[in-house]
Amino acid sequence: MAFIGSDIWKVRQKWGNGPLVWAGVSVIAMNNDGLVWMGKRIDNGHWNIVGGHFELGDSAEAAARREVLEEVGLKITDLSMIGVITDPKLTHTRYPNGDEIQSPSFVFVALLEEGTPHADDEHTEFKWVEPEDVVNIVIQSGGKGCTAMEMYENWLETEEFQIK
Repeated sequence: MAFIGSDIWKVRQKWGNGPLVWAGVSVIAMNNDGLVWMGKRIDNGHWNIVGGHFELGDSAEAAARREVLEEVGLKITDLSMIGVITDPKLTHTRYPNGDEIQSPSFVFVALLEEGTPHADDEHTEFKWVEPEDVVNIVIQSGGKGCTAMEMYENWLETEEFQIK
């Protein structure tokens, strides 16, 4: 399911684009070669890792699995939560259409099943990239950075749950 028809979309129909707080997930979705899936967003042209918002009844794990399936078209074979991002400076977004949201995000690392990924209706294209290149690609496309990837790098060194 893409944005249209989602729970957050239904709220937006009544609330407009005023500020909301809505939990989300960020997923570092990797293939067996250790490359990270990135998609170029339709709404702002930024490159991002997999991410999205909870639907009613989702656990954090279910939201992560659903978002990966929607955006990449592949199932997850291994999933680990490595942290959570709650800092409003990192979680507040104003979209080009005026929607404003603060979205605390559960951060996961996922290994994907073998298969052929696809671009969904939220992205114009996708690519597989080396983990160390993700942050620069996000910034070069106009994004703020990629806190999830910074957390992942620290998690690899410390194996500690990250909180930002």
